[in-house]
Amino acid sequence: TSFNQPKFRPTATWNPHAITIANQSIVGETPFGIFVNTNNTIYVFNQQNNVTVIWQEDSINSTKIIHGNFTKSLSLFVTSNGDMYIDDGEVNGRVQKWIEETNTFVTVMNVNSSCATLFVDVNDTIYCSMYLRDQVVKRSLSNSMVASNLVAAGTGIYGSAADQISTPLGIFVDVNLDLYVADCGNHRVQLFQSGQINGITVAGNTSLNPTITLRCPSGIVLDAEKYLFILDSGNHRIVGSGVNGFRCLVGCDGQGSQSNQLYSPFSLSFDTYGNMFVTDTFNHRIQKFLLMKDSSALSFNQPKFCPTATWNPDAITIANRSIVGQWPRAIFMSTNNITYVANRENNTIVMWDEESVNPTQIIHGNFTGPNSLFVTSNGDIYIDDGEVNGQVLKWIEETNTFVTVMNVNSECAGLFVDVNDNIYCSLYDEHQVVKRSLDDAVITSNSVAAGTGIEGSDPNQLLDPRGIFVDVNLDLYVADCGNHRVQLFQSGQINGITVAGSTSQSPTITLRFPSGIILDAEKYLFILDSGNHRIVGSGVSGFRCLVGCDGTGPQSNELSGPFSFSFDHSRNIFVTDQWNNRIQKFQYLEESCDTSSVVETFYSSVLTSNHPIYPRTGCDFSYYEAIKIRVYKNGHYSFNSISNINTYGYMYAKDFFPFIPSINLIAKDDGSSSNSQFNISIPLQISTEYILVVTTYNLIETGSFSIHMSGPDRVDLERLIDLDVDTKYILVVTTSHANVTGAFSIIVSGPTKAVLEYTNTSSTSTAFALSFNQPKFCPTATWNPDAITIANRSIAGPYPRAIFVNTNNTIYVANRENKRIVMWQDGSVTPINSILGDFTQPNSLFVTSNGDIYIDDGAFNDRVQKWKAETNTFVIVMTVNSSCSGLFVDIKGTLYCSMSQHHQVVKRSLNDAVITSNSVAAGTGSLGSDPNQLYGPHGIFVDVNLDLYVADCFNHRVQLFQSGESNGITVAGSTSQNPTIELYYPTGIILDAEKYLFIVDQNNNRIVGSSSNGFRCLVGCYGIGSQSNQLNNPFSFSFDHSGNIFVSDSNNDRIQNFKYLEESCGRTIIEDEDETLDELRTDLLNS
Repeated sequence: TSFNQPKFRPTATWNPHAITIANQSIVGETPFGIFVNTNNTIYVFNQQNNVTVIWQEDSINSTKIIHGNFTKSLSLFVTSNGDMYIDDGEVNGRVQKWIEETNTFVTVMNVNSSCATLFVDVNDTIYCSMYLRDQVVKRSLSNSMVASNLVAAGTGIYGSAADQISTPLGIFVDVNLDLYVADCGNHRVQLFQSGQINGITVAGNTSLNPTITLRCPSGIVLDAEKYLFILDSGNHRIVGSGVNGFRCLVGCDGQGSQSNQLYSPFSLSFDTYGNMFVTDTFNHRIQKFLLMKDSSALSFNQPKFCPTATWNPDAITIANRSIVGQWPRAIFMSTNNITYVANRENNTIVMWDEESVNPTQIIHGNFTGPNSLFVTSNGDIYIDDGEVNGQVLKWIEETNTFVTVMNVNSECAGLFVDVNDNIYCSLYDEHQVVKRSLDDAVITSNSVAAGTGIEGSDPNQLLDPRGIFVDVNLDLYVADCGNHRVQLFQSGQINGITVAGSTSQSPTITLRFPSGIILDAEKYLFILDSGNHRIVGSGVSGFRCLVGCDGTGPQSNELSGPFSFSFDHSRNIFVTDQWNNRIQKFQYLEESCDTSSVVETFYSSVLTSNHPIYPRTGCDFSYYEAIKIRVYKNGHYSFNSISNINTYGYMYAKDFFPFIPSINLIAKDDGSSSNSQFNISIPLQISTEYILVVTTYNLIETGSFSIHMSGPDRVDLERLIDLDVDTKYILVVTTSHANVTGAFSIIVSGPTKAVLEYTNTSSTSTAFALSFNQPKFCPTATWNPDAITIANRSIAGPYPRAIFVNTNNTIYVANRENKRIVMWQDGSVTPINSILGDFTQPNSLFVTSNGDIYIDDGAFNDRVQKWKAETNTFVIVMTVNSSCSGLFVDIKGTLYCSMSQHHQVVKRSLNDAVITSNSVAAGTGSLGSDPNQLYGPHGIFVDVNLDLYVADCFNHRVQLFQSGESNGITVAGSTSQNPTIELYYPTGIILDAEKYLFIVDQNNNRIVGSSSNGFRCLVGCYGIGSQSNQLNNPFSFSFDHSGNIFVSDSNNDRIQNFKYLEESCGRTIIEDEDETLDELRTDLLNS
């Protein structure tokens, strides 16, 4: 080959600050194509002057300038004989070859578009990515007919299906003739294996396996081991893959013109040394990022965990005081599973193999009371000796001697050696982290890595820092002990970002004197929360307690003042349990990651002032909710709360006595700190009935909460309700099958007499026309990715869910906090009406054409209410035994409710006087994934043919139940017969005028839609967040008359309006949501 494919270590890093090797005076405005051959000769096309500039890597002046009859070329490729292929497709419809031997040009390919990239494979086949034609074409250079092009990838019609591409830019062909395409418009990289027409997404958010989110990738290179290096143009960076997955390599500090920044880079190439050369297009320069010296191999373990990873809560004591002395602090586990512990009592380093019960080596040294140690891959040990002797020592394994490697003026509560052989010390007493290069002969040459040296809580300050961790990008994580937080100092930055602790921007976990920190293979945080005597960890579902979750003490499931920890190769956790004078080993449970046998269950409710109160142990009265739990399989179950209020959880066996809450208590999580959620992990038996009591940290606090449960089988949860004297309740009796009649009896038992009497209500017949908007869209319909916030928490309340926009463009939103329905006109910022009602935490509403509003009131009051516009009054129109996650009134005047907790959709005619006359519309009432079953149904839609569409949330699919049919057809989701789109907890669905589907894909935090070209992401396509182009757990949506999308952005406490772009239905160029990408395409077209 003529280009370089270096082999890199997994820890390879590049200097984040690039060298500019050519500016606008050499390469002209907006350079696009670059090529570096195996002789380290650099080729760049200057569009301004229509010349190719060539120079040697070690030269600052060009060695050759080639003039030719080509115009505004975007790409070039050089073969091993020195011949150069250059794009000339935009104006002249061809690819030219410059023959080095004769210094002449010949046409070698006819094209009808510019070639964003050119490539010549090992069989002398030339490829052109025609970005304006949504296709990659190729032809053999051995074929004398220059018009003999074949399709290599793409149908020529832009789209996101497996056989389609949209605005292809960079391409790469490996020795197996597999073609990789930077599919810019679809924000992904596609692999078309040799001879295949369908591509596989190998990078981007639609890939089968988690990779990395891309934004208009424009260049791609494979290294010697076929790891991907991608120019992520829209994110102004270069990312790469390796054994540990994807990571940002350069340009990781955002768009700009500084040496560590890029601005819409277009292509890249390696030299023989592994240095990167990049066309920094809109900075009009060529940047060279130097590969930093061969990075040290990692000496510690960074396992990869599944989201449900669990450790045995009962630890094994592998060393007691007789081995590790009093108050052990420092521990390190190498990749060879050798354990290193500093014995502070005897001033020794004790080493033993994991499987051994006796130390294999004891190293005596002239150090005093060490707090930390670090072992490098060659076996050398760095140990703290700062408190008394003001130094860090290194024990050299080869010579069995100690040398001083760092001078410090305080103990090092944490030590770390990074991949570039820099040593870091967290100076606990000096409120600072310092570092120095171990390659520097002057051992006093410390520089500041983090902290000002003055205690404080500002972003650039620390207070009593302890454990530290430096990743392969040289980002520094600090356990900022005195500030009860973990700070991330990105490479070269003096201001830290709080990534864990109560002051973090996004909700994480409350910490108390954190003292240790480790990142796993996917950069999830594991933190030793010393003041809470536990270890916590993060994952896709956020933070949770892992071990030590039962409070402080000397038992096997307890810790007391733990100081540091380490993973072994098998993912077990080793902890210095300081005040218990021992080393504890928490064994990793392999079976916890058997996702085929893990079943998830969700429960949602609201603590209100109507809830009962009880004297939580040691406290005054708190509201609580008691939930009966039944399991169907013996095993280990986890219960995690999710709420804006500070929840506590208590698990009881058999019975719960509110005024003696210590009786029958078997597990609890009631950490003393505020702003926390409970996490209870406990073995449960099918022979026992359990009661989970949910209450709060603060007294008399109310608010909504959810519980996420996981275990070997499903969990049934049923709220236990206390009945109050002089309060009227309605008991609804129905049957498991529709239209079944017969006699029944009710036996009532309790502390006093209960009187039951039959009651009946009636409803009025009403006719219904379509009250909602079903616009008609073209296949290329696009919405502005940056939404306008039309209502925030002050209007819509926290966690808004229900939204409806009628044909008059009146917007209706249910404020779950204030029990109001808020109404305002599209375009207005002020509500025109606010309707107060006696409903609780509604999840859905529906407005009919006469202005009547149907609103969910099922979670607590077991009913659906109707607000009559004419009389401004509420009436009950349906009784239900669950919240309605979706409501719908069809054209026949039939009301539908999707009961997510009962895995069923029920309906009744509003013309029927008996409001209890519900019949089954879909689902059996038992959760499942069969065609006749549902699992947590949410949004529903009924078309004019009375066909019912259900967002089958926990089955990650959309089901169509044709009128009168009990079996559904999967029309979206991974189990659909025809390829559609992957969904993750869909919660809302609408059909447009042509019956194309639009879906709220809740846990992917986006809205997707279908058309004649298949499914694609419409809005919220940039991941979870609170920016204008992001969503966080959207719940439902609605169109207005103009086709704009209105979304209840639930976890951001706002209503978002994504404007429909009418011009998107007259495609001359491919629009993109980012102005920078617009500039890029405009420049491409102009060229």
